[in-house]
Amino acid sequence: MSAPGGTAQVKLLTAEVRTLQVGNRQVTLSVFRQLDTLLNLENFEPFGRVRDGHDDFREVKMVGRDTTTDALVGARIRPQFWLASDGPLVFTHWLSHTWSYDQPFGTPVTVAIDARSRGDGSYSLRWRPEVKLRCRKIHVTQDPGPGVEICYVDLAHLGKVVQELADEELADQIERQRHYEQMTKLPLIVLAGLR
Repeated sequence: MSAPGGTAQVKLLTAEVRTLQVGNRQVTLSVFRQLDTLLNLENFEPFGRVRDGHDDFREVKMVGRDTTTDALVGARIRPQFWLASDGPLVFTHWLSHTWSYDQPFGTPVTVAIDARSRGDGSYSLRWRPEVKLRCRKIHVTQDPGPGVEICYVDLAHLGKVVQELADEELADQIERQRHYEQMTKLPLIVLAGLR
């Protein structure tokens, strides 16, 4: 058969369908739903992703082996949510003495950005200071006289501690995000049975 611009062809495509078997029996949806779910993925050896009909498009459900017990188990992982979280007390204290923005105290502040992420700063950590824990004392390095509540904290040291904590938390969040992205690339295992 001729088509405008050339000859029409039918191409044969192949696809791989993976199933999971225990012994000579295929694992079904019903069996998968009854498996224990591992919350700690450090002890999880994934076999592949599964869909059980109750899928959250962001959550990856997996089936695999618990490396501590050798049991067949399920697991799930969600992406890292890049929303502002409550900052540690040391951050609130440091910010109390360095806040100079037009926004009210309590507004989330970007404390760390991973420049290597995607080039657009999408991997960034934002902390929200705890308003009720704000230091209300005057910050000075020398005693200004009687009757003044003073905070003698070393702001340079406190700022360094805050940055180290922020960098560490951002690195942990990026690691969780990358682990999630790896799990999304696992092969899909098709489970038999009714939904």
